[in-house]
Amino acid sequence: ITEYLAKATMGSADATCMWPDNNKGALVTWEAGTVEVSGSGGMAEYLDENDYAIGYLDAGHGHSLGLEEIALKNQERYLKSKDADIAATLAAALLSTPPVLPTDPTTSFANVNLYDLPGTDTWPITMMSYFYIRQDLTDLGASGTLLKAFVEFVLSPEGQAMVPEFLFAPLPADVLTQNAKALATLQLAPAAPAWTFEGSSTLAMDGADQFALSSKRQSYAEYERAQMNKHIAALESTVSKASGVKNYELHGSGTTNPSKFFWKVMDIMEEQAKVPLFMTYRAVGSSTGQKEFTGTAANSYEPLNHFGAGDIPMTKARYDQINPDASAPSKMLHIPFLVGPIAVFHSVPSDELPAAGIELDACLLSKILRRVITTWDNSAIKALNPDLKVPAGKPIKVAHRTLGSSSTAGITEYLAKATKDSPDATCVWAADNAGSSAIWNSETVGVFGSGGMADYLDATDYAIGYLDAGHGHTLGLEEIALKNNVRYLKSKDADIPATIAVGLSSDIIPNDAGSSFAQVNFYNLPGENSWPITMMSYFYVRKDLTSIGSAGPLLKAFIEYVISEDGQNMVPEFTFAKLPQAMLDYNKVALASLVLDSSESTWTMEGSTTLAMTGAGDLVLSSKRQSYAEYDRDVLRKQLAALEALVKTLQVNVDEHDGNSGSDSSGVAAAVVALIISIIALILTGILWYKSLSSGHGSTGACLACAACRKPEAILASQYHVRLDNEVGGKNGNEGSNNI
Repeated sequence: ITEYLAKATMGSADATCMWPDNNKGALVTWEAGTVEVSGSGGMAEYLDENDYAIGYLDAGHGHSLGLEEIALKNQERYLKSKDADIAATLAAALLSTPPVLPTDPTTSFANVNLYDLPGTDTWPITMMSYFYIRQDLTDLGASGTLLKAFVEFVLSPEGQAMVPEFLFAPLPADVLTQNAKALATLQLAPAAPAWTFEGSSTLAMDGADQFALSSKRQSYAEYERAQMNKHIAALESTVSKASGVKNYELHGSGTTNPSKFFWKVMDIMEEQAKVPLFMTYRAVGSSTGQKEFTGTAANSYEPLNHFGAGDIPMTKARYDQINPDASAPSKMLHIPFLVGPIAVFHSVPSDELPAAGIELDACLLSKILRRVITTWDNSAIKALNPDLKVPAGKPIKVAHRTLGSSSTAGITEYLAKATKDSPDATCVWAADNAGSSAIWNSETVGVFGSGGMADYLDATDYAIGYLDAGHGHTLGLEEIALKNNVRYLKSKDADIPATIAVGLSSDIIPNDAGSSFAQVNFYNLPGENSWPITMMSYFYVRKDLTSIGSAGPLLKAFIEYVISEDGQNMVPEFTFAKLPQAMLDYNKVALASLVLDSSESTWTMEGSTTLAMTGAGDLVLSSKRQSYAEYDRDVLRKQLAALEALVKTLQVNVDEHDGNSGSDSSGVAAAVVALIISIIALILTGILWYKSLSSGHGSTGACLACAACRKPEAILASQYHVRLDNEVGGKNGNEGSNNI
């Protein structure tokens, strides 16, 4: 973007147009007031969440996410990248005088660019990707000829035919010819085997050579994927032709924290329904969920989804936009569905920590996050943690969430409340800098999402940050003990339901679910076991649902399932706390006030007690209906639980042999533990694979590919891997991983 602008604006009669030639390239100095985002994903999410924003990323990525593109002007006309001819852009480069691409591939390409080339259909910001290869590959031996074969495959008709699948453009014939000439100049080791290719035409005898890459050879996985793709295409064709079947849809967006809980409930409802259900929840953050639920003046403040969700109450400004007439009945309801703590985590090395870990009160935490205190050996921190053995002057690296975040709201609003009456003015967190978006010191580090916070703490020693406690504990992060009104404690030691109970007894929750909840918070409440940063998650629901037809009764059924005994019993699985009974009773009253389309039937539920005849109705969610995938997952979960219990038993056996250098028992036990871990990893993979099939991702493998899905077994395996390396390595004097 910057090299294109420098080239395209050079010599402009308007000096304010010109992009400085000394400020272009991969690293650029940007003007104050611009927003820095991390990666193409960060750019895409920022554009998705912020109205009136502008940014840049590779065109294929942007189009795949449905972002709106700006038409740019090449030398002749305005056009968008989808309308451009990328091959023509390359052709223009080859036909230019002198040619943009050197004819000798060994010369420097430092000045090669495809920016702002002539032509009606050329794209002004076209990039070319390169292999960097040493011309003399003799010292690589067989790897040299394999490298050549790899590049040849990428440049072959088969390889180039795959390029559009990844949202890029194949190379024109002239460039491929030039590449073939370049490959012919490679110097290979004389004794290295030359690779050949067997395509659609059978090469009898030669195709059997061990150095022949043959399309006749194929893995069963590749064959099965091809069959699945054909089957999916046939099913999609059938679906497109289907008629006369009513589909029931429900769509929501908002907080990321309970998203997996929502997805599981939606999965279960889709499995238990007789009629087709299509339910989605878009995890985009509490602030975005509020924006999309509120709508804009352009659409008369109507929601963009059937419901929203957030870990913070609707802001007063947005509540008032939905309810412009304060004297009229409210148009929206807050329906709480779970509670959870926000915790503070750190990455001080474990051998430098006090036995009980690090303790901080609100004043010290405020000073650290605002950079009043900048080192871990600060006298105030040491006074509270005398056994903290950090190196002198070791800096504290503060991380904070970017964009709107409910966890940022939790930490900043708690600090504003807990420090407002402090006699030490340097403790006080300004009330006007508390909320989902805060202004942070320039020495702090912004990270995107809970995942970004966790990754930063995992990768950076001596850092501090905040995220929902369950997420942090699942990833094995080290928590800081905070001070409630009575004592220091960690979130795992707190009684979250008791914290909510204190809030309910203090009339924190309005009597009417249609009232504004903007002032509702559960920060720094009294009680020996209360957690000072407790958040409640809410459904945002319009009271009158007649306009959404069949989605209204389905939304009510979804919320009823979430707050039911079955739904609430699932909440701890996702590291949150269930609602107290008083809050569940409150919600039932709120749900009874919903106004539904009278022409639409309501949903009922068939639980453990069979409802003969009634259970066969169209709008019945029946626990008697189940997919085989869910049954098989349940079997796998039980096997996993048994194996985890066995691992704990074996680990005790290993621990009992610590220091016994004359015995092989611990080595044997460690090997058995490693074997069990392998089995657990396979079972987890099976669970995730079945989950991907039942959630509709089976055809792409998305669930298996994403890091979030692999995280649990990765953590489990890595924890035992380190432990067993120490055990076996310490006893046999070899590398533990080799022994295992």
